[in-house]
Amino acid sequence: MTQRAPASNANGSTDQPIVFVVDDDASMRQALTRLFHSVRLRVEAFESATEFFQSRRPNVSSCLVLDVRLPGLSGLDFQAELTKADVRIPIVLAAVALYACRYTADSERK
Repeated sequence: MTQRAPASNANGSTDQPIVFVVDDDASMRQALTRLFHSVRLRVEAFESATEFFQSRRPNVSSCLVLDVRLPGLSGLDFQAELTKADVRIPIVLAAVALYACRYTADSERK
């Protein structure tokens, strides 16, 4: 898991919003973490849906960038599990890497 040190406000609390990233691809987690850090956002990255569920998540504004094609519990199935668990969080489903790989493979065949 990758985590940025939280920023404190005037009263010492750490209520900075968090972007959660769940992706089984380490290079994608690293790239997304760097991207969000570059705009000064706090990031917590997880390798699996299970790891995310088992984590302690602070009660702050947050969103989830979720890989659609996770091994085991897919991103869409994970979204359904979050709904069942009454975890209310905006979700961005990511499938960019899959498209890029297919495009590259198709281009190489020509």
